Amino acid sequence: MEARFAKYAAMSGIVELKRAICDKLERDNGVRYTPSEICVSTGAKQALQNVLLALCNPGDEVILPHSAESVTAR
Repeated sequence: MEARFAKYAAMSGIVELKRAICDKLERDNGVRYTPSEICVSTGAKQALQNVLLALCNPGDEVILPHSAESVTAR
């Protein structure tokens, strides 16, 4: 708790994690990014929702293909 990890993280991810991702991408892939260009999500659904919310406006038409597997199927 003293390390301030007891509260909600920033929406785009923890800064230290984003820096580590930047370092990994430069080291392993030879590409440079800044932490402000990195967005960490809890999964694909959140990432896709964030993209749609950022790119689409009220009234825009969006076509979503039917998923082959239900997320609630067990």
